[in-house]
Formats: sequence, C-alpha cells, structure tokens
Amino acid sequence: MGNIPEHWVIKRVKHLFEIRKRIAGKEGYQVLSITQQGIKIKDTESGEGQLAMDYSKYQFVKVGDFAMNHMDLLTGYVDLSGEFGVTSPDYRVFTLTDKNSVDRYYLYLMQMGYKLKIFFALGQGVANVGRWRLQTEVFSNFLIPYPPMNEQKEIVDFLDGKIERIDALVAETKNSIELLKEHSTALISAAVTGKIDVRHLVKDAA
Repeated sequence: MGNIPEHWVIKRVKHLFEIRKRIAGKEGYQVLSITQQGIKIKDTESGEGQLAMDYSKYQFVKVGDFAMNHMDLLTGYVDLSGEFGVTSPDYRVFTLTDKNSVDRYYLYLMQMGYKLKIFFALGQGVANVGRWRLQTEVFSNFLIPYPPMNEQKEIVDFLDGKIERIDALVAETKNSIELLKEHSTALISAAVTGKIDVRHLVKDAA
C-alpha cells in the first residue's frame, strides 16, 4: 500500500460495506450495465448487445449503491449508482454502512483498484477467457486507507475539481480536432474541384 499519513486508519472492506443481494422477482425495471465508463442504462428494446432471457432474476441496484463487475477484472469496473434498476445477479452490489465515510472517496479508491490492476493481482480464475474474478472473501478482507471524514471530503473535492478541468480540456481538444478535420476536408474538396487555384503552388514547387 505504501506510506499513508500517520493519523489515518486501515480498515477492511467488510467493516465499511455490506454486500446486498436483492432479486427483483419480476421484469419491468430498467436494466443497468456496468461499463468502464460507469453505470449505464441498457437499451433492451433495440435487441443490440448481450441480452438476458429473464430479467426477473436480476438484482436490484438502488441509488447510492456500489455495483461492481468483479467477474472480469480486465474489462470490469465499479461505479456508484445514480439510478434505480436491476443488474446481473453475477455482479456484486454493496452499500456503504459506515456513517463517518464519504461514498465518493471509496468510489475513487476502488476505481483505482481496477485502473492500477490492484484487484487483478488478487484475482482467481482463467484470465485468458475473461474470467479473472475477485472472490468475495478477498474483496471483503481487502485493506483500504480510512482517513477522517473531513479529509475524505477534501480529497473528493480536490479530485472532482481536477477531473472536471481535465474533462473540459479533453472536450475542448476533441472539438478542436473535429474543426480541423472539417477544415481539412473542405480544403481538399475545394482543391480537387478547382474552387481554389493551386497551379502557382505547383510551379513554385517545381
């Protein structure tokens, strides 16, 4: 884990969270997919993608629950749900029960468990067929840093601010790239259709 501040505590996941397993029992709820871009509402009407035969066997995910695809630690992810719905019964749904904790602090921490392949190093199964799993016992006993609640809030506020600025820069850069592509296409079109005269450029080059 490396060095952490002296006044922080180390706790096991099972002392902070409770794993939930609430089967819906009927269909009609929106279906939630856990992607590497977070929890998304699945389009079950179009017939595209992988669909289940019986969504009544899916489990509930409530707003504020964590949902984790622990079945494939290479392509899986974890997110904090902002939606009510159901997700695969194979996934892990758990709720923060510690009253002195900030949920988004643990969200950042657990997402880094995927991004830095910390969870992958603790997995079991057959990785080359996409079944490298984080077993329940390993997850429940996973040790995580537990700073005071005010510091958890400060960490979350700091990361939220930085990520918001980075996302804005990414969006601005993507927009600039699209504008340059449009300009390039327009320039090529104008040149090959004779709307701009490039003969003097060819002579100069010669």
